[in-house]
Amino acid sequence: MLRSILRFLEHSGGAVAPTVALSLFALIGAGGIAFDYARLATMDSELQNAADEAALAAATQLDGQNGAIERAIAAAENLLTNETRFANDAKERAVGDLSFTFYASYDAEADAPGSETRSSSEAKVVRVAVGGREAFYALTPIVGALSSGQIIAEAVAGMSVSRCNVPPVMVCNPNPSGDPGFDGDHAGKGLLLAARQNAGDPYGPGNFGFLDSGYDASGGPAVLRRALGQENFVQNCLASDSVVSDPGASSAALDAINARFDIYSANVQLNGVCGDGQCPPSANVRKDLMRDAGGSGGACGPADENSGRGWKQLPAGGRYLPSANAALTSGQRAALHPMGHPRDICHALSAPGACAEGRLGTGIWDRAAYFQSNYGANFPWAATTALGPRVTRYQTYLWELKNQLGAMPSGLNVRHNLPSGAGRLHNQPVCQPAGAVTPVADIDRRRLTVAVVNCTGASASPARKRLEPVKWIDIFLVEPSWNRDRTSDSDLYVEIIGEASMTGPAGTAHQVERAVPYLIR
Repeated sequence: MLRSILRFLEHSGGAVAPTVALSLFALIGAGGIAFDYARLATMDSELQNAADEAALAAATQLDGQNGAIERAIAAAENLLTNETRFANDAKERAVGDLSFTFYASYDAEADAPGSETRSSSEAKVVRVAVGGREAFYALTPIVGALSSGQIIAEAVAGMSVSRCNVPPVMVCNPNPSGDPGFDGDHAGKGLLLAARQNAGDPYGPGNFGFLDSGYDASGGPAVLRRALGQENFVQNCLASDSVVSDPGASSAALDAINARFDIYSANVQLNGVCGDGQCPPSANVRKDLMRDAGGSGGACGPADENSGRGWKQLPAGGRYLPSANAALTSGQRAALHPMGHPRDICHALSAPGACAEGRLGTGIWDRAAYFQSNYGANFPWAATTALGPRVTRYQTYLWELKNQLGAMPSGLNVRHNLPSGAGRLHNQPVCQPAGAVTPVADIDRRRLTVAVVNCTGASASPARKRLEPVKWIDIFLVEPSWNRDRTSDSDLYVEIIGEASMTGPAGTAHQVERAVPYLIR
């Protein structure tokens, strides 16, 4: 008996069973914790996905237009249906209870939002928080808790916007210490833009420059000229929130802009920049330059003043050169040659102008002189329904475009020829004749969209610099860039149309905006 007892005590079979029995409690607890934690983690992912998608949906509506905030909230709440399958609280499966906070800006690196806003025009970033959900543990409490408590999720999103089919041109804000304007109050005002002569010159209010065309940095000026002149744009889209200056660009790039006036210099005719009609002119190319006598067979580029061919200044004695900041008298108007669209009177007095706001004009241009010199003293332009006493140069351009392609009003005499056989003005293309220009498609060849940036204090070094546009505006090219009385071929004179629109007149394609929402965090 004693021997049997000793053998039993010495027997090792089944020794692991007590260990398993004792550890079973821990194994079951660990399995329960893993199950409940997986439920918790998956529910958190569901809520975060809902927050991300809601923030992205809301951000798509932040276009700065009226009602943007209301549309953003509606898009997030009504266009998405997110569910949670792992929350087991008493609420339904649908994820809701969204809350929205809108910001004017957001520093992603510092994870610091700018000021909160409820203005649709200022809202650029949205934070969306998803209402809390709860998971009750199914198998075992975790650290003494019976549920997860309220789990919430939030996401911050903004909109990346770029503008395509726009020339790479930037304008320095003429009023850097305040609102740049360019709203309805500025429509029709002239803007005298001076080019930076070289990379060492500082930026200044009212100067203009060029933007990095992006797609071929090694191409030099020829690449920029193609981007400025060709009808089919070849550069990359330009970001609306940040543009890069191109300080190496020379003012010779303005030759490509002159092609829109039917002027083709050697710079744009060489190297295929504007070959095969790639740089068509506007269908209305009225300007204060004449071409060789008779208007046939002459060169299409600038002519020497002693040459009989090519584009050149009007004869002396009848040019529009006001001596006072006021409209010309009837006697002075009678002595004028036919003229191009003139500058604001205060800008026409001298090369720098005499406008109270410097580069920005008043919008007062000598309408009477323009219409009398081109259409005769008896043309009732101020009473014409499509014009009126406060008509802008751009509105005049569109009226002329409409009428020159059809029948002019009865009895209207359009002047083109200059006295003594000196030459002829042309309001329609002659270097690329009218048959080669599609008026509707080319209606915007003298209308550009440009970035307005704050240049004051910007580095004058040759290095490219990233600048933030304060606005995008549409401008009308008033005259070609040309060395003439009181003007320079490094200047550009334009009329402000207003803040940039997405389409041109009559719905013709003007520019394309690409907007992509992105998560900040």
